[in-house]
Amino acid sequence: MGMHLAIDMGSESGRAIVGYLDGGVLRTDPIYRFRTQFTRVHGRDYRNLYRFNDDIQHALSLYAEKYGPRLDSLSVCSWGGDFSVLNRDGNLNHLPVSYRTVNTVERTQPLIEAAFGERALYERNGNQRMPSDPLRMLLSMKLDDDPSLDDPRGMLFVADAMHYMLGAEACCERSMPTFGRLYDFRRDAWDAEVFERFGLPAGLCTRVVGPGTCIGQVDPAIVRAAGLEGPVRIVTSCTHDTVCALTAVPDNGRNWGFISCGTWALMGIETDAPVINDIAYENNFNNSSAPFGKNMFKRNMTGTWIIEQCKSQWGRYSYEEIVNLAEGAGENDLSIDINGRDFYGPEDMLGAITAAIRRDFGVDVDRNDVPAIAGIVYRSMVLEYRRYLDALLKAADRRIDRIYMMGGGSRNRLLAQYAANACGYPVYTGLYEGSGVGNLLLQCYACGELKDKESMRRVSANTFPQSVYEPKDVEAWNRRYAVFAERVIRTNLW
Repeated sequence: MGMHLAIDMGSESGRAIVGYLDGGVLRTDPIYRFRTQFTRVHGRDYRNLYRFNDDIQHALSLYAEKYGPRLDSLSVCSWGGDFSVLNRDGNLNHLPVSYRTVNTVERTQPLIEAAFGERALYERNGNQRMPSDPLRMLLSMKLDDDPSLDDPRGMLFVADAMHYMLGAEACCERSMPTFGRLYDFRRDAWDAEVFERFGLPAGLCTRVVGPGTCIGQVDPAIVRAAGLEGPVRIVTSCTHDTVCALTAVPDNGRNWGFISCGTWALMGIETDAPVINDIAYENNFNNSSAPFGKNMFKRNMTGTWIIEQCKSQWGRYSYEEIVNLAEGAGENDLSIDINGRDFYGPEDMLGAITAAIRRDFGVDVDRNDVPAIAGIVYRSMVLEYRRYLDALLKAADRRIDRIYMMGGGSRNRLLAQYAANACGYPVYTGLYEGSGVGNLLLQCYACGELKDKESMRRVSANTFPQSVYEPKDVEAWNRRYAVFAERVIRTNLW
């Protein structure tokens, strides 16, 4: 029986989850949780990788105290987008600047249009345009004459950087490079022409490896300090957390979609190849490499980010209390465009919400009316799901008859029921830690305990019984969506 440790890092918090197979079931034990939120320095928000590294080492010590000195493997997965650059000596040049800190669109768009044009660039990488995606962030660094781009040794996304700091080689697992508008799906390699036309150094192109690869061992000094007896293999699950979650979907059929809902909500399907066509481009859909030669075709949307910011401003409610209050608020048609510019990174989220409702509906909502504000946000989230679901299926020429909802947001029974109502499909929940579970299953695969994707999904189905939310009040939600489409939807920031 192999013992594995998944480090699942979301945009708000990280989790260390122990996992091992037991008779066709995956036993999991979350042993530690730590903050991954921003560190603010001189008006900019950074991700403190050094603190995260300390937290992971602490998790190793907690593992040793509870399970003893043997650990077979460790793997990290994280949110997409943020990255750091290695200098010529192999040291981190800087902490990753949070993608929410700066909007790079205005200053980088002229460069993109001059070098390729958005449509031609999409043909190469099939990636969604974001306000601060990795390509835009690199171009912004170039415009600022950032010394990090002087003779770099490579770029590392957050999970890749954590592997490297623990002792692995400098490399990127494929799911992250294919997410960042820098990768050529046709050649399965960094897009050399993109780097050349934008004047970005080729030294940024770290070696790319696939999921299930052993990329080194945890530093023996770290192993000893934690009370472990090595070696502890560092293996790649999928460094992009949503691809891990996709791998853990408890269904070996084909006619399903997924919504992975954390700080971000990602809605999509698994396909055999990237989907790059007019519908995909017009709706800003995204492709990412997935294990076993598959592709994740999806739309990024705002997830629980807005509620997280509201909760911080209210200061005295748990997430469960917020859901309970929203359930008792009654139904109405008020909604906001959660992907709009107003909600990407405002200083005052409650003020942004109340201003949008006043503008679009002529209604004043008290910023401290928790039931009303929470209800508006939850309705708006699922109306955004509906906005893109039909187009996504049409672009891929697919049909579905069910949706699997995963991630922390899937614990929200109100959100799950709303999603079923708005989208018109049964919504299945129960795989709440989808990214961590997929991480552990891919570690089991890398260590030879599971042989293929089908066996991994059977284990997931055996382990996580599903609750089903059937669509209700369909006519009312059809009307609600019509109001949303007429009054609220605008040209989004991304």
